Amino acid sequence: MKCNLCKINEADKTGSHFLTLSFIKTAINEAGRGERDREIVFKLTSGKDLDIEPYFGRKILPEAIDKVLNSEVKFDDFIKNHNPFVEDYLFCTECENRFAIIEGYFISNLYLKIKSNLLETERDSKGNRVIKIDSQKGLLTRLFFYVQLWRTSISKHSFKLDEKIENSLRKIIFNCLEKNIDATLDKCKENKLEILSHPLTVTYWETEIHTENKFENTTNLIYFHDKSKRPYFVIINDFVIRLYRNKRHLNTTPNHFFGFTDLIDTTEHINIDQDEFTIGVLVDSHRRKILDGVIGQPVEMFFKNWKKRIKEFHIQIFGFTPTEYVLKGILLEIIYSDEITLDKYNSEYVIKVISKVFYELSQKGEYDFKFFEKTI
Repeated sequence: MKCNLCKINEADKTGSHFLTLSFIKTAINEAGRGERDREIVFKLTSGKDLDIEPYFGRKILPEAIDKVLNSEVKFDDFIKNHNPFVEDYLFCTECENRFAIIEGYFISNLYLKIKSNLLETERDSKGNRVIKIDSQKGLLTRLFFYVQLWRTSISKHSFKLDEKIENSLRKIIFNCLEKNIDATLDKCKENKLEILSHPLTVTYWETEIHTENKFENTTNLIYFHDKSKRPYFVIINDFVIRLYRNKRHLNTTPNHFFGFTDLIDTTEHINIDQDEFTIGVLVDSHRRKILDGVIGQPVEMFFKNWKKRIKEFHIQIFGFTPTEYVLKGILLEIIYSDEITLDKYNSEYVIKVISKVFYELSQKGEYDFKFFEKTI
C-alpha cells in the first residue's frame, strides 16, 4: 500500500497519530501525563443508544481503569481496545519525518506561547482578545492545521473533506513539507496562493484548571461536526477551526455552532489573503458554554429518540398515549439512577428502567397491568 501523502513510497509506519499527540494530549491523556500510551478516551456517538466506547492506553493501570469505569475490567475489553486517534500504514517513514518538522515548529513557537500568554494581543469589536502573527508564521500555521484536517480525513475517522478540498490540501502539504523548517517556509512562500485559497478561522480558547495540583485535566475534547461543510467546523482540544473551501462559501447562511458564531465577528477573524494571520482568543466561560452544547447534542438526540420509543411501548402495553408526567418520570429515572457504568444508556438498561416505572404505576393502581407480560 502506497503512502497517502507522497503516493510513491510504501506506507510502512505503524502507530501514526493523525492528530498531533502533543497538540491533543491534555484532552485525552491521564491527568499530568504527556507521553504515549497514557490516553483515556471516550468516544461518544448517539443513535438508538447513547454509545460510550472507552479506550485506555497500555500504561494505564488496571485499578485506574476500574475506578473510571466503576466496574472490573474484562480481558475482552483489552482485546477490543483501540486508540481512535492512531492508525497503521497511512504514511511512509520519510513523510512522517516531514510531518514532524511542522508539528515541532508550531508546538514550540506558537502553541506553547499562546497557552502561556506570551504573545501580544489586541481587542476585536466584541471585546475578545486577538493575536496577530506575521505572514510567514501565518503560512506555517495554516500548514499545521491543514495537516491535522487532511490526515483525519484520509484516516478511518468519520470526518471527511470533500474530494476536491482533500486533494487540494494533500497537494499543498506535499509541495511544502521539507526536511527542515527553513526549507519548508521557502516552499510555503512558493505555494502561497494555493495555501491562501481556503479561507480559515483559528480560535484558541483559554482553559482554566480547577484542580488543586494544577494538572491539565480539562473537559476539552476532539469534535468534528459531521454535517457542516460550509464551513467545516472542528474542535481540537483548545482550538476551534473553521475551514471554507473558497471565498464564495463565506456568503452562505451562518451556522451558529453551539453559539460559537455569535461570540466572534467572522469578518474580523477570517484569514484569506492578508499579510497578517489572526488567531482569536475566547475566555474559559465561553469555552464551557460551547462544550456544553457540543456534549448536550448527542444526549438530546438520545432522549428525543427514547421519548418516542417510550410512547410506542406504552401504547403497545396499555393501549393509550402516556402523559408528559409519565414520560418525564421515566427519563428522570434514567438520568438520576444509581447506575454509574458505561452501559447506563444502552437499550437493555433503558428497557429495564421503563419496565420498573410501568410496574410501579401498576402497583399504585393507576394502570390496568394485564398487558405487562407483552414483550417490549
